[in-house]
Amino acid sequence: MDMDRINSTFNQLNNLINRSDTYLYSINPDIAAKIKDSLLLIAEDIKNEYPGISNRLRKNREFLFMNKNNYNRSFCLLFNPFRAGGILEALSFLLEAKTENQECLWNYVHQSIITSSKKLYLDGHHTNAALVAFIEVNSRLKKIYKILKPEEDKIPDGVDLMNKIFSEKSPILPFRTENTETDKNIQRGFHFMFTGAILALRNPKAHSNDEIISAEEALRRLMFASTLMYAIDEAISNNGINEISTKEI
Repeated sequence: MDMDRINSTFNQLNNLINRSDTYLYSINPDIAAKIKDSLLLIAEDIKNEYPGISNRLRKNREFLFMNKNNYNRSFCLLFNPFRAGGILEALSFLLEAKTENQECLWNYVHQSIITSSKKLYLDGHHTNAALVAFIEVNSRLKKIYKILKPEEDKIPDGVDLMNKIFSEKSPILPFRTENTETDKNIQRGFHFMFTGAILALRNPKAHSNDEIISAEEALRRLMFASTLMYAIDEAISNNGINEISTKEI
């Protein structure tokens, strides 16, 4: 579901239904067309998951704006509050259902990602929530590098850090410790995943303000960052490393 579209459509209809003059004057045809187009897209988007709600939206959509002639016999587009009420009820259900589902999803998110990003996400700062999650992954690995390499003064960052700490030939932090072919493949795969996350999901936003992502895309990125954090947990456990508190890097 496109929650941004559902939210926007809900707010547009809610504003119309609460305006004191909505029922006295003709509705702008462009506004009416945009609302009807959005409702059709929402209905199509949810037809498999919520077929009953989808059908209700389609039916109410058809009668939301009515063609009438005013006293001067000129064309007039009137707003139907009864149909709008039915649509708002359906949209409210979708918004509440999605909120409940998202709250369940947080149970699977790594605690460090919840700490860094959940409030930002819930406050609507979706792009920043996703960015901060990968900054947190990078920051944790810098601290681990410092634990494993205390003699080094300069701590690598970003892609350089990923290449050194997850090197396939001589990893500082191996995910498996038996050095079998399977272990080497796992190391290589996670090396690519961490490096790719830094290149594709942290670096572009860190150096530019152009990228704006949706709530759903942000949640997908938070889940990916969480997957990386759980992988670090496993590597720490497998290597018997004491991940003690260190000075901020």
